[in-house]
Amino acid sequence: MKPLLFLTLKSIRNGLVRAFTTPRRLLPVLFLLLWYYGAFVRGFGSSGKSTAAFGNIKLDSLKPEWIEAFSFGAFGLLSIFMMVSITGYQGSFRPADVDVLFPTPIEPRYVVIFRVVRDYLITLLFPLFFGLMAYRPLSSGYSALKAADPVALQQTLRMATVAWVLTSLMFVNVGYAVSIWTNRSDLASERNRKIMRFVIIGFLLSLFAVAFMAAKDVASVNDFVRAMSQPILRILLFPATFCTWIVTGAASGQPLLLVSGILLLVGLSVVGYLATARQVGWVYDQAASRGNDATTLRSLQKQGDLIGIAAERARSGKRKARKETWFTRLRVHGFWALTWKDVLLTWRGLGATIILLAVVTVAIIMMPALITTFAGIPTKSRSLRTDAGMNAFFVAMAATSCFMVGPTMSQVAFVELIRRIDLQKPLPFTPFKVILGELMAKTIVSVVPVFIGVTAASIIAPRFALIGLVCLVASIPVCANLNAVTLASTLLFPDLDDATQRGLRGLVSTLGWAIGLFPSVLVTIAAVAIGAPLPVIVLLFGAFAVVGAWVCMLFAARLYANLNPAE
Repeated sequence: MKPLLFLTLKSIRNGLVRAFTTPRRLLPVLFLLLWYYGAFVRGFGSSGKSTAAFGNIKLDSLKPEWIEAFSFGAFGLLSIFMMVSITGYQGSFRPADVDVLFPTPIEPRYVVIFRVVRDYLITLLFPLFFGLMAYRPLSSGYSALKAADPVALQQTLRMATVAWVLTSLMFVNVGYAVSIWTNRSDLASERNRKIMRFVIIGFLLSLFAVAFMAAKDVASVNDFVRAMSQPILRILLFPATFCTWIVTGAASGQPLLLVSGILLLVGLSVVGYLATARQVGWVYDQAASRGNDATTLRSLQKQGDLIGIAAERARSGKRKARKETWFTRLRVHGFWALTWKDVLLTWRGLGATIILLAVVTVAIIMMPALITTFAGIPTKSRSLRTDAGMNAFFVAMAATSCFMVGPTMSQVAFVELIRRIDLQKPLPFTPFKVILGELMAKTIVSVVPVFIGVTAASIIAPRFALIGLVCLVASIPVCANLNAVTLASTLLFPDLDDATQRGLRGLVSTLGWAIGLFPSVLVTIAAVAIGAPLPVIVLLFGAFAVVGAWVCMLFAARLYANLNPAE
């Protein structure tokens, strides 16, 4: 065990030293520290009244049903994160482990036990992340709860700690057993991975449906308590249910409930460990067969090259050949062939990402429509304030979708332009036409999820049809602006293998998005000041976004013309 401990501590030490001594790593670390200080410590100049409000809450006592509901909610949130990543524990072996660690006389079971203990200790710190992100409101809330009933609060925190210690052990042991089972180097492993993928997707969809139906009627603390006590929710999040038994069993004086929660979590931990121990023989073989592939995929992930990852999966036979579709059979000539080609390549390389972003985008844009339809807001005789507020909320959700979909896909897709530049430059197209074709293709793909979301929201709540159409029209130039900035920053720092250029590319893109939309922001502020209608404000924002998109396109065309693929 001592060599394994030495390797782990040495790796942690070297990682910290590199983080603060390598310039390309020091810059993101400093940026993260400054962002955390500004956002969560200082609050960007806020007076702290919002968080101080928690401290002014006066409670007579901590009701047992409140403790139960909030305990289940907190452990349920943690359980969701742990369940989603349950297949990723056994996947960090590197080729160096295969070449150096595996030939040593250390038995595989000791290696697995050590890694289980290491990941368990890391998992115990997981709630610390949420505490750091929200320590100001949590500290104010803690003061209010302590003033109400300090004895009950201390007992609840102690038992919650015990519950998290046990549930972390359970998730790590079960996670190792499942991840080894789904990553074996036999013929059944691919089937096992598909089974787990469908199980996780089904679990998330079921949980979302149940949570939505439970949350739509929540308007007070008592409603939240009733929502958290629904049987189907307790069954889906059974680890959180066991943790809640531990907390409430001690708070309400029910030792049977307390012991049941502890025994069930310990029993699941033992089952997971035994299942892991029975599969120890697969660990080295799995790592040896997948070590080099994992290194390649990890390198592509660091570069953010999702298209390269898709190509690597196709080479390994994990992606089946596609059937020819109507879009593939199109025969397009001239300039429009560039757009057709880029749309096709973007869909083939980023199909799964596009579908995921489309689902998230539709959910975001439909949120105002769902609230209007199911949350009790009347569809007739609404006040002007409610109507205007919901329209503004709809515009905000549509804008969020544009900022999420456009940059996410373009940052990955424009990398392919650098890779095929030696093949594309000899084509009889001017640099401006090449850039325009690339930009049109990415804008089309970015706008499609927004179109689906606006259409679905208009069907559910027809009152959003007009503002939805306005948002859809404005989303085209806004997405084009964001994509043009990303394209220009990609051509400005074209070295795909240089980590420094990758970091600078992201920073310049972020700054460029702010500069590119600055004219639109100024016009929007002026329109709001004179009291212009919301649809007019949205259209003005989109119209002036064309200015930034055009300037970035001209700049990107010049960079493309001067870029030498041989350098």
